[in-house]
Parts: sequence; structure tokens; C-alpha cells
Amino acid sequence: MNINQAKLKKLAKITKGLFDVFFWVSVVTGIVGVIGFIAIYFIPDSVFVITNSQKGRMSISLDGMINFKIDPEVYNNLSIKPLLNAIFPMVTVISIMLMVLLQQVRLILKTVSNDIPFEKSNPKRLLIIGITLLIGSFAVKYVMGMVALTLVSLLKLKDIDINFSPDGTMIFNGLIVIVLAGVFQYGNYLQEEYDATL
Repeated sequence: MNINQAKLKKLAKITKGLFDVFFWVSVVTGIVGVIGFIAIYFIPDSVFVITNSQKGRMSISLDGMINFKIDPEVYNNLSIKPLLNAIFPMVTVISIMLMVLLQQVRLILKTVSNDIPFEKSNPKRLLIIGITLLIGSFAVKYVMGMVALTLVSLLKLKDIDINFSPDGTMIFNGLIVIVLAGVFQYGNYLQEEYDATL
């Protein structure tokens, strides 16, 4: 093993360790999202009402695209329960998507650190990543749109339109990864054909 290979293996192990942490964070976040969504139905509505004692202006940002502040008079005695009913499913959906993506990346990095980067299962893992990104481009935007719609309705905001559109970057990345999965699959096929002739 040369120096570059040793560095690559070390980098793969370090990166896998980071992805392990991110994976378990997404698992915990997903569980919190599910528990929160269920628990909210058993908590009295009065708990979610913003009262006069909670002073200050509320700042809201919708995916970084819209930022605005709301005066206390607008949200005084307002129940945020409907908003939480939309936020918890959003957290769950995003967490599930991250779990799938991170798990596949972890498995790929494990093969790299074990000196078998062209393992037969890696093209399938890349395909799963690509498909997850394609599904996520619609699912994530949908749940975020539902949160935005709930917020606009809850605060009775006027002259604000919510446009649903899939995430173009995620679609592009998903298609690229699917193409790479096909390339790796074909490379594995050629390697098998070559090995069979020896």
C-alpha cells in the first residue's frame, strides 16, 4: 500500500465517522418528530397559546427566501398547535431522507476503508442515493410548503403567495448519481468479464 492509498483509507475512516454521527443525529431527530407529532394531540391546547407575557416581535424566515417580523398584536393569544402539526411531519420526512442517504454513504465509505471500493453492492447504493434525492426534491419542498401555508393561514397574512416547485438542484444531483451508478455497474461487469478470461 502506497502513501496515497493509506491517506485515502484514513480519510475514508474519518469521513465515515462523521457520517456515523450525522446518521444517528438524523435518527434521533426523526424519532423526536414522530413522538412530537403524536404527543401534540394529548397536550392541552392552552399550552400552545402565545400570551401577553411573551413580549417581543416574532421573526420568521421561510427557507431563507422570505424574512419578516410580526408585531406582538398580531400573534397575541394565538395557538401555534396547527403550526407544530405541520412542522413535526416536515422534520420526520427530512430526517428519514437523511437517514437513507447517510446510511448508503456510510456503507460506501466502509468499502473504501476496506480496500474494496468497487464492491458489487456499491452501484445499488448509489442508485438508492439518486432515487432518494429525486423523491426528496418533491417531498421536502411539499412538507416545507405545508409549513409555510399553515403559517400564512395562521397569521392571516395577506398578499403572500406560496409556490410549490421541486428542488432543481436535488433533481440534478439525483440524476448525476443515478448515471454514476450505471457507470459503476458497467465497470463491475467489465471487470467480471475480464476476470473470467484469465
